[in-house]
Amino acid sequence: MRYASVESIKTLLIMGSFLVLIVMIPGIGSIAGFIGGLLYIYGLYKWSHAVDGRPFKLAMINFVVSTIGFAVAIGGLTRVNYELGFEFSLFKIIYAFILLLYPFLVVEALLHREVLKCFYRATKVEDFLIAGDLTLYGALLMPLLIGVVISLIARIMEISAYNNMPSKVEVLKERELEINRGEFITFPPVAVIIALVLLHFIVPSYDVKLTQDDVKFLGKIEGDFIDGMIVYDFPCMQNYCIREVKVDGKTMYSGGTYTFINGKHVVHVTIPKDARHIEVVLDTGEVVSLEIPHS
Repeated sequence: MRYASVESIKTLLIMGSFLVLIVMIPGIGSIAGFIGGLLYIYGLYKWSHAVDGRPFKLAMINFVVSTIGFAVAIGGLTRVNYELGFEFSLFKIIYAFILLLYPFLVVEALLHREVLKCFYRATKVEDFLIAGDLTLYGALLMPLLIGVVISLIARIMEISAYNNMPSKVEVLKERELEINRGEFITFPPVAVIIALVLLHFIVPSYDVKLTQDDVKFLGKIEGDFIDGMIVYDFPCMQNYCIREVKVDGKTMYSGGTYTFINGKHVVHVTIPKDARHIEVVLDTGEVVSLEIPHS
């Protein structure tokens, strides 16, 4: 049985984990989180050479998963953003973003728990096992928002575990990676289903959806009228992109009040349910026609 000195690595892991923990602090949080992430990865890299290569490999996989998850969530939020036009709120936007990330957060938590299990095998510090379980519970409960608190506690417990590591630990190089395949097969698909169900409830559905070129109309039927919004589905480079809106030849909008959602010009209109034709005049002079189908 061989042992390796990890005092300097221990410092890197503690500092990196602490800086990542304060990522939510406005102003310095993002910079501190970035620096902390680099320190943590460097600590894992050094650990891979001195003790065990599995945590570093798992962290690299986790980085890929988190990058893909962030890209998917941003892309999904672009669509959700203007479909929440009638019921727009910062809370709903943030919650929708969490739901879009949710399946990826679960995968990341499963992977990170395996990282902490590797640390436990080398150090015999049981706080790593507790932190790993809390990390998974926090991710699974994220849609209830209490998961945020549990995840925060898990991070604090993880920092404590690094701090309690002995100066010398058992070398575990060339060990096979042991993971609970059942959890990886079960939890992420369930998380996808939960995320889709909850998104269905918070993102409004529309009775009328029309698209022509870069113009969309989304509307809900309310009695004898359709409450809707016209979206110029392209980022506006000027104050406004939609100059005029006519419904069956009657002007419904001709400038004035307007809204921007995700950089796109949105015009709210209420039109008769039996309306047939929407004509949108853009600032460029282009006219886009939308025909409302009737059964």
